[in-house]
Amino acid sequence: MRTLTRYTLRQLIAPFGFSVTALTLLMLLDQLAKRFGGLIGKGLGWRIIAEVFVLSVPFILAVIIPMAVLITVHYVFNRMAADNEISAIKASGVSLFRLTLPVLVLASLVALGLVWFNDNVLPDTNHKLQLLSRSIGRKSPTFALKERTVNEVVKRKLHLQALRIDPETSSLEDVTIWDATRPQKMRTIFADSGTMQFNENQTELFLTLYDGVVNETEFDSPDEFQRTWFEVQFLRVPEIGNELERQDSQLRGDREMSIDSLRAKAQDNLERAAEAELTSEALAIAYTGRLLGGLVDHDSVPPDSSEAVVQGWRTGRRISNPASAANTFRSQATQLDRYVKDAGRLEVEMWKKYSIAFACIVFVMIGVPVAVRYRHGGVSMVVGASFAVFTAYYVALIGGEHLADQRLLSPFWAMWSPNVLFLGVGVGAFFKARRAGG
Repeated sequence: MRTLTRYTLRQLIAPFGFSVTALTLLMLLDQLAKRFGGLIGKGLGWRIIAEVFVLSVPFILAVIIPMAVLITVHYVFNRMAADNEISAIKASGVSLFRLTLPVLVLASLVALGLVWFNDNVLPDTNHKLQLLSRSIGRKSPTFALKERTVNEVVKRKLHLQALRIDPETSSLEDVTIWDATRPQKMRTIFADSGTMQFNENQTELFLTLYDGVVNETEFDSPDEFQRTWFEVQFLRVPEIGNELERQDSQLRGDREMSIDSLRAKAQDNLERAAEAELTSEALAIAYTGRLLGGLVDHDSVPPDSSEAVVQGWRTGRRISNPASAANTFRSQATQLDRYVKDAGRLEVEMWKKYSIAFACIVFVMIGVPVAVRYRHGGVSMVVGASFAVFTAYYVALIGGEHLADQRLLSPFWAMWSPNVLFLGVGVGAFFKARRAGG
């Protein structure tokens, strides 16, 4: 039996590796198509572009690993069924479930690893990718000098002005440069003409100046300066204004947070919602008492009241007319609704980290019976059926998320209903395949 288990598991290794690699490359190509317009023309180096796609890989893996499990199981069991290996195994007294059990155990280990990955690796890489994308979005398309304008080439350190700039020949006329890049020194360069070139990433400027003079002064002795005439002067300006400025931020979106952070922030929003509800109730009582002419002593706050009740009571006491009351109640309702929605959105993201990982087990229960019953479908059937199942699963997942946003379904069931539904279908198909004899 151990020999059969090892044989079955060995058959899964190569197809799983191929599936993960192929799906990752396909998703990266899709990312390239989506991001191409935002990356090209920004003067970005190849390292920055490579970093964007490297940081995209963890998110891609979190999505495609369950699909790779489905394709792998479907392919291996379909091939074993087509070669009559499963019929021979069953004839020797080994049931289809017993043959599938080691695969379920392996899928469970993959699911546990994916939960850890979604909790520890994915949030940080998503955060870094988001920060890098924002920095790239703020970066100007290409560095360009404007004539008759003082151009800030290096921020607060070097400025350039030219009477005429020919973009076709990159030639300059009547050039003035204010250079404070050297420590404790200031240079002013005047030139009759010159030419300019950029490096490939447009982060360095190379100037060749003709027939001019350099005036150099020290900050400690502004009344003294050195003057040098030149026929040809070469000037290299690194780190021009088109350099990518990376931004840092501690603020994270829901996809950039760990499970514990999501749970804590969701709980915080629920507590804020409860406080907002208490404030609204106290506000309503205080304002109603005011309207009823003193049935409620609106000048005194009830004893042992929480801060939320005190705030609502005092706000209700200050309301002077129905229009103001309507605006106040509307504002409270909006605030309460925002807290509840934020809590639900965070809980959806938290349960999604678990449910997508658990899909590895669900897809084994679906892939095995389909592969066994349709043994002569070949690779085309394997790929087509796998994509169909995966698409249906993600449509159900997105639909559950939408229902949770509309508060028609709890966040837990919104994310776990697809697993329960597809697991039920898989179990039914599994036992039907057993009865059919494979």
